[in-house]
This record gives sequence, structure tokens and C-alpha cells, in this order.
Amino acid sequence: MTASTKTGLLGRIGFAHSYLFTSFPPYRFASIAAPVLFVLAAFGFWLMPHANQSSNGGNAPRPGPVSVADEQVCISNDDPNEIIAACSRLIEDGGQSPHDTGVDYYHRGRAYLAENQFGPAITDLTQAIQLIPNDADAYVDRSDAEGNEGDLQDVIRDTTAALQIIPQDTDAMLNQGRAYLQEGSYDQAVRSLTNAINLSPSANAYSTRGQAYGEERQYAASVQDYNQAIRLNPADESSYEARGASEYNEGDYTAALNDEKTALQMKPSDTNAQNVLQMAEGKIGQ
Repeated sequence: MTASTKTGLLGRIGFAHSYLFTSFPPYRFASIAAPVLFVLAAFGFWLMPHANQSSNGGNAPRPGPVSVADEQVCISNDDPNEIIAACSRLIEDGGQSPHDTGVDYYHRGRAYLAENQFGPAITDLTQAIQLIPNDADAYVDRSDAEGNEGDLQDVIRDTTAALQIIPQDTDAMLNQGRAYLQEGSYDQAVRSLTNAINLSPSANAYSTRGQAYGEERQYAASVQDYNQAIRLNPADESSYEARGASEYNEGDYTAALNDEKTALQMKPSDTNAQNVLQMAEGKIGQ
């Protein structure tokens, strides 16, 4: 196309535009509106990502390094006070899923438990259970806190719930056995502790069952359990003291005297060992 042809074409288009703009109102309206609509559309495309970022800010975790660091500390085995602070920041941020918030409550509750702050531990672990109802560990840890608060029925309730989720949870069995023992339900204590021993023998389970047998005056069975507890953990002074008491009640005063002497070598301030030792010496001296 030559320059003269191009000029002629542009002239004809310009004339048509001028004629329609003057004599045809719809064309005049469209001519005015089109540039305005184009500008608005361009502004809208620019605005959309910014609006999305603003609206999602309250519903998504902050992506910065502080949040990532807090997540790592919250689920770690670090200092309990650092865990409490990190988990608290995550909870207060409010930008996580219900499940992840439940995890934060769980780990903060465990940190409170480690610091012997049993009330806050129970509160947080309750929140964790509400958000993650099938978390057996949360029930077991809450039962730990409840046991330290003396809430034996709550311990039994929580350990029962944990065992419904994981029937072979030996930690739940141990806590349940201790609660039954403290409550005076010795048969049920023996049953729970026997289940734990059958699954995973431990010095703790044997010594606790030995105490339950002793309360039932089954002294031979008690001594046998303390034998196993000492075999698994020979450094536990309390097992020597308790075995000596069962041996004394069984009438084996020499064995009782020897065990109480061992206990007192390990812990000279143990008044129970001192008392049983004196009684055993009295029986032997008769």
C-alpha cells in the first residue's frame, strides 16, 4: 500500500467516524465509554492479586521465617519454656488449620506438663482433644496431669478413651493401673498392669503391680514383681525398700533387713526403710 493510498484510507475512516459521532448517538456513547471501560478493566486486573493477598492474610499462616522457626520449636524437645512461647505465637496467629492448631495445643500442653504446670497442661490438652478427637497420646498426657492433680476418676476416663483408640497403649495401661491402685481398686490395678507387662515389661510396671499385690496381702507375688523390677532397674532405691516391706510381711526378716540396708545405703533419709529395718532387727533379735 502506497503512502497516498494509506492517507486516503485514513481520511475516509476519519470522515466516517466524524459523521457517525455527530449524527448517531449510540456510536457517540460507545466511543466515549470504550476508553473508560478499558482503563477500569486494566485497573481491575491489577487490583485482583492485591485484594486476594489482603483477604487471605487472616486465614493463612504468615510465610515469614519466624513462623517456620516457631513451628520447628513448637514440636521439638527443646526447653519447655521456649516450646510454650513458640506454640503460643502459632496459636495466637490464628492462621492454621484446626488440626495444626490442635498439634500446637498438644505440644504446649506437654511442655506445661514437663514444667509441672498441671492446670494449664490439662486446659491445653483438652483443646487438643477437641480439635483432634482420636489422638490417644493427648488423652494419656492429660491423664498424667490429672493424676498429679489427684483426679483419679478423670485419669481412668482418659486412659479408657486412649485404650479404645489404641488397645495396646502401654502408657495408658500404666496410668490406669496407678489410678486404680491409688483409688484402692487393687484387682483392677493388677489387671491393667498385667496387660502392660504382657505387652512391654518394664521396671515401673512390675514395681507398681508389686505394690498392688502387697496391698492385697499377696506378699509372695509382690516380692516376685519387685525382683523383676530390680533386675530391670537395679538403681531404683524404692524397689529395695518396698521389697523389704513385703519380705517382712511374708516373715522373711533376714531378707527384709538386707533389702532395707541396701535402700538406706542408696537413700539414708528413707524413713520407711529405717522403720522396717528396725522392725526386722527386732524380729531377728527375739
